[in-house]
Amino acid sequence: MARGVIRGIKNNGRAFVMFLLGVCTGAAFFLILHAQKLDGLYRERDAIYYANNQKYKEIMKLKEELAELARKGAYQKNYEETIKKIEVEIDSEEPIGPESDIKSKVEEMMKPFIEKPMDWVIKNPDMVALVLKQPVAIDQEQKFQLSVKYLSFFHSTLRIWVQVEEISDEGVSDSPK
Repeated sequence: MARGVIRGIKNNGRAFVMFLLGVCTGAAFFLILHAQKLDGLYRERDAIYYANNQKYKEIMKLKEELAELARKGAYQKNYEETIKKIEVEIDSEEPIGPESDIKSKVEEMMKPFIEKPMDWVIKNPDMVALVLKQPVAIDQEQKFQLSVKYLSFFHSTLRIWVQVEEISDEGVSDSPK
């Protein structure tokens, strides 16, 4: 049987050489046609591996930050921020006389809110509006109506913007008819 194979190769030697030459030529054409595409795919794979590695590093960094914020958050829950200072800003369309007197009256009216937790005031802003809804009398002649425009919280300071309108007693009589 081995003699038959050897004899077949000797008889068909040209065909065998042509076959090997065809395989080499086909491999060369394959490389010429697809080598750039394969190189591009390898470069793309390397870029994806690099980007994946960068995202993994970013995820690990964010996990560390999250753990740190969770520790700080637990500390913050134990330490509840309270109002230490109240600042008042006057907002009125027409000029009013004693702004400093009005500011001091409003600050005096807001004294009960000092040392209250900020969360309590944030959840109940209508309490501030209710306290400031009463008319404010600076002297016997001047009365002002207040309304809350804005509330702002910064660290332990409550800042209030108040709209002021002067109330006049003209046309109002004390005697019943």
